Amino acid sequence: ITAPGIRRAACTFSLDSQTKALAVDWLLDKEHVTDPEAVFIAFPFNLGQPMFRADLNGIACTPGADQLSGSVQTWYPVGRWVDVSDRQQGVTLAPLDAPLTQLGGITTARWTAAFDPEGPTVMSWALNNHWMVNFKASQGGEIPLRYRLTTHDGPCDDLAAARFGVEAATPALVLRDYIRTGADSGSWLSVPEDAGILLTAKPAENGDGLILRLQSLRDRTEEIPVRAAISPAAACLTSPLEEDDAPLPIEGTTIRVPVGARAIQSVRVRFMG
Repeated sequence: ITAPGIRRAACTFSLDSQTKALAVDWLLDKEHVTDPEAVFIAFPFNLGQPMFRADLNGIACTPGADQLSGSVQTWYPVGRWVDVSDRQQGVTLAPLDAPLTQLGGITTARWTAAFDPEGPTVMSWALNNHWMVNFKASQGGEIPLRYRLTTHDGPCDDLAAARFGVEAATPALVLRDYIRTGADSGSWLSVPEDAGILLTAKPAENGDGLILRLQSLRDRTEEIPVRAAISPAAACLTSPLEEDDAPLPIEGTTIRVPVGARAIQSVRVRFMG
């Protein structure tokens, strides 16, 4: 396509096998424009009365309902995903390169006392140069914009949406296994599917073991069993700065971790050798 301020643009739709996701990839060849302008990528969905849910700063929130009175409702900085449903069915969208969204339609400079979307539309606010303190005066050249979408029955499932958003933003690493010596498949670390937990891991900053991050997507404190492929030698709670705290019980290959409601808990795990 062509459009004002855009020399040309192409959109590619693709479906990977064995993956319930639609990839929508735009490539804009953008002119440098210094007059006020914006680029939106529209996602209008064929749904009934919309109910929106979004990852805002890593927390699943309902726009309007989970906001302080008088706070901004015209645009939202999405972390990993945004969802719209009519309680019967819905769509989860992961905007990989353009996290600003407007919900229900174009709402720039609109002020309302309550969140009142016009319809089940997600507008990706991909580019703008309205605010000189935050954006370049002109934005030109080739600009890729990637989006991933999946569908679901019923209202938004925070856990499913969060996992979809993380997986869309973190493609799998493919390595060649020349001589397989173990099982065909397996997990190094895992939590129960229904635990309501996002689990990530990283090497400790001081090289002493692994640091696990357990993020709860539920409104209650729970004890989460984390299963490792081999028996840990020791485990303890840590602060976000990786300062060790109370030791954790280990039962065989399982570590039991207390995680607060909608909290992120860090854990240090040490293995023999």
